[in-house]
Amino acid sequence: MEPIEQKISELEMNVRAYNAFLCHAPDITTIRDLVLKTPGELLRMPNFGKKSLNEVKENLSLMGLRLGMTEKQLPKRMEDIATNFSYNVLNHASEAAIESLDVILKKTRMALFWHWKIFSWTWKNNGDV
Repeated sequence: MEPIEQKISELEMNVRAYNAFLCHAPDITTIRDLVLKTPGELLRMPNFGKKSLNEVKENLSLMGLRLGMTEKQLPKRMEDIATNFSYNVLNHASEAAIESLDVILKKTRMALFWHWKIFSWTWKNNGDV
């Protein structure tokens, strides 16, 4: 499981802070939910003070995270990275295949054109092929 998807119970924080989350912020269940909150939102919870806030901030900073992040600022999920990578590989492979086919078609048209020219010239000059 990715760190951002871990339960907040896995953060090292005092019991009082954890209980504040359980009782007053049941919507905050994962670290992702937590980092999307601002310090002000957390301080408005009963039984959650500056000491608890500092513990949370310290634990998040060890993970390279902070409070008040936006969805865009969150680390990308490995599943999303893998999906994007697969899409990019397929997209570039398709583009390369199309370019290759274009080159083959151009060369084929050119070869057919010259074969036709030679055939026409030979037929006109010799009367037979």
